[in-house]
Amino acid sequence: MTMLWPLALSAAVAASPAPPSLLRQASSPALQALERGDLEGAIRSAAPGTEESKYVRAKVALSRADHAEAERLLAELAAGTRERAEVAWYLAHARRNGRQIASAAQAMCRIGDPTGRACVDAELYARAAPAPSVELDSPRSIRVAKSVPIPLTLADAGEERTGFVIDSGASETVISSQLAKKLGLWTTVRGFPVAVAGGGGVSLARMAILPRLSIGGVVVRNLRVLVMDLAELEQSKISGILSPQQAFHGLTVSFDFARHLVSVRRGPESPAPGGITVPYVHAGFDLAVPARVGNGPPALFGIDTGMAGECTVAADYLPTLTPAGRVELKGAGASAVAQMLPALPVVVGGITLRREGRCSRTPMVKAGIRLAGLLGNELWKGGTLTLDTVARTVSLAVPDSLASNER
Repeated sequence: MTMLWPLALSAAVAASPAPPSLLRQASSPALQALERGDLEGAIRSAAPGTEESKYVRAKVALSRADHAEAERLLAELAAGTRERAEVAWYLAHARRNGRQIASAAQAMCRIGDPTGRACVDAELYARAAPAPSVELDSPRSIRVAKSVPIPLTLADAGEERTGFVIDSGASETVISSQLAKKLGLWTTVRGFPVAVAGGGGVSLARMAILPRLSIGGVVVRNLRVLVMDLAELEQSKISGILSPQQAFHGLTVSFDFARHLVSVRRGPESPAPGGITVPYVHAGFDLAVPARVGNGPPALFGIDTGMAGECTVAADYLPTLTPAGRVELKGAGASAVAQMLPALPVVVGGITLRREGRCSRTPMVKAGIRLAGLLGNELWKGGTLTLDTVARTVSLAVPDSLASNER
């Protein structure tokens, strides 16, 4: 499992003093709702016309890719505040504009970024790298390994042929420090800590631009990557983790777990009979859908094709449920010990994917819009999962034996 979230730096290594903020002195109901992924609740809780309301609405607009609304609200936010700098930074990333990212990241770094990510961004984009692009002349099918429960394939990173995991749970594409060295890539001097393995482990990431990545006939150029220690994966000749929603932006990516294929095409995929389609949002840089586990409330969950199991929930999602054991979760360069929970139903889009899902519970600390958990491949085993990065939807079609209408 691989989730990659910027974490707040400790006071001992913070790059700047506490940022000026109009909102963060005390967490209001609106900000609490935003942090737990209740987007509508956050909007309802914020008093209209206030600085808090503008910030909350801008964050919700960003999560839903309503860039025009986010820009309108950005213009209304008070100058010189962390809230305005943060919205500008995320908006620049959403538009994939390197020059705007450089300017917004510099402003965010100056005003104070507790995660350190914006300062690394500022260093990376100061080099004026070319814009990323994807070359796809016709639909492509990528064969993935049958011997493992995650989409593992071969790719050419520059002149190096190596294993890559296609992992929608990764907010951004990752390559190993060793591969970056082999390719002679320039990497940022600065790094920032990221949470992995469901949020319980921590690793240091630097950033680089990968000039060329070819995977199954799809060529991605000038791709922004995180550079991390992947020593455990490299023992299995795996040097990269590809985030399909980032690397294949503008395309539709379909995972066929029965045939062990990942297909990439332009335009929408025809929905499978009996399947469901739900819109996805971005929680920061992460892809998420509304879902529910057990008797927990509806919340945002990550779709994680790099996760072999069924699901993981945050420690505060089902806090009173007695665990049934322990399990070790492994991610990109880190691991964490999680609590196993009793069998629970997992519901997405009105469909119960598992009535007795095997889920674990682990800390999933994240500033901003949080995820309540992660949903993994065992939930759609034998079926298909499709990400349409233009319509911003996730489609699921699973065997009748694994799913039923919610009652």
